[in-house]
Amino acid sequence: MQLDRERFDHDLASYRLVDAHRTVECNSCHASQTPFHKTSSLCVDCHRKVDAHKGRLGDRCDNCHSPTSWRNVKAFDHGKTKFPLHGAHKDVACAICHIGEIYKDLAQTCVSCHRLQDPHAGQLGDRCEQCHDDVDWRKNINFDHNRTRFQLIGQHASVACEDCHGSPSYKDAPLACEKCHRDSYHLGRLGVIARCGSCHNPFAWNKWKFDHARQTSYPLTGAHQRLKCESCHSTKNAATLKLPVTCESCHKDDHQGHLGAQPKCASCHDTSAWSHWRFDHGRQAGYPLIGAHARLKCESCHSEKNAASLKIPSDCASCHRKDDPHVGSFGRSCERCHNPVSWRKVDIRN
Repeated sequence: MQLDRERFDHDLASYRLVDAHRTVECNSCHASQTPFHKTSSLCVDCHRKVDAHKGRLGDRCDNCHSPTSWRNVKAFDHGKTKFPLHGAHKDVACAICHIGEIYKDLAQTCVSCHRLQDPHAGQLGDRCEQCHDDVDWRKNINFDHNRTRFQLIGQHASVACEDCHGSPSYKDAPLACEKCHRDSYHLGRLGVIARCGSCHNPFAWNKWKFDHARQTSYPLTGAHQRLKCESCHSTKNAATLKLPVTCESCHKDDHQGHLGAQPKCASCHDTSAWSHWRFDHGRQAGYPLIGAHARLKCESCHSEKNAASLKIPSDCASCHRKDDPHVGSFGRSCERCHNPVSWRKVDIRN
């Protein structure tokens, strides 16, 4: 009996025609000289010539394709493979990773795809996931810097990596403060190898502390506490911070050398106020000032004519010669009749 192709119900066969297959000519699948019942029902037998994978993915075309439209590919569950797609990988086109339609035995390491994007040029190895994630390759960097020799605390925690790491190896960054922080304030006065941590800290570089008493041999007391560092540590002594600690090294000698080449300023002055001084004339000079002498200015006796030394004569005549109405006829022992309370009141003693 002759087969009526136009009226044949293909559902009676072992292969139902659905979707796009319903409009295909019989001869497209049933080759001449081949019985209809021996025609293969495998996709690949008809679509081998248009197989973009060239047989590399096997014969189960229906795993991805459907008879609705050959080019509309079914959703593929990548989670069932050894490489689930997370983060940004979900939006990557298949051909970006599967170059040349290769879907099997692909490398799963990050560097196998991102080698050209590696800013470290391979110097940090292949374990990209130790620092990067697959959500945002460039922004989300997970690296515990506190496991290194340099913990990031204070303002260091918000500094960009490139500010300290000049090379992509990240292993040759200096640890010393002065390697990153230019000494624009001290101008090298603290030496070639400055210990910045003695005064500064990473929480606020401009807020520093320095214990002058503990860190030097010269405690700052009185008015010295209010002075700026530059008042003593000026450019003239920039080569070293080991300054002389004598008073006259900073304070002008108002005595004009009257006190000798090496005066002991602390005998009269202290750090509370340089202009306020004290001197016990009886104890420190051996000549107590009593009576009218107590009201005299220093210059009244210590004048320019005896500026070379403070060891002036202590006899009355050395100061009162011009006041002597006796014109020296009674000798130099004025104290026999006069006293320092009042020169004009006479008390004659034998």
